[in-house]
Amino acid sequence: MFGWYLHSTQQEYSNGLLDQINNNDFLPFMMDASGFRNEGLAGMAAAAIALIICLWAVLRTMGRIVSHERHPIWRGLERFGEPAGIADQIATEVSSGSTQTVGKAQVTSNWLVAAQKSTLGVTQLKDIMWVYKKITSGRGGKSYSALVYDRHGQMTTIAGKEAQVDETVRGIAQRVPWAMVGYSAQGQAAWTKDRANFIAAVDQRKKQATS
Repeated sequence: MFGWYLHSTQQEYSNGLLDQINNNDFLPFMMDASGFRNEGLAGMAAAAIALIICLWAVLRTMGRIVSHERHPIWRGLERFGEPAGIADQIATEVSSGSTQTVGKAQVTSNWLVAAQKSTLGVTQLKDIMWVYKKITSGRGGKSYSALVYDRHGQMTTIAGKEAQVDETVRGIAQRVPWAMVGYSAQGQAAWTKDRANFIAAVDQRKKQATS
């Protein structure tokens, strides 16, 4: 039984999980040997700032033509507030000139934005709880991606070459130093089965880092 499961109160439980994070019990990556399809990587687009701004423009135009509320990107913004306002805020930050490129993602003052193929992954930096590198191995070789989990339970996948994925994980860790970085089966189980305490532990780590 993993140590922090033995604690009886929520505070002790969170402290125990925090100890595991601070003690570096998480591996730098997760290996998946289940295989993958190369065609899923072939159509991947670069996460360029111009593309991101273009996507926002398309979404804004859609609102005048069709029911944009049904679009997955638009619906994905609802967890942060009113989608139109959130889209405008992100577009403003992206076009401000202070955006940092970390691998295949863009980091603004408040947002992580990753444009890939026909999707747009977005989450607030302050909401990032966990990030790690995933390596998928199959007969065609290996693929690499950074998995980013936020407090709303959403996962953003940012695929790329290994060096790009490493840069993405490293860049996020630098901007959100209290987030959990790396993979462990116990951490995955905690995220899946007891997310509230997982988040509480990361929030406590943030409090300690910023106090």
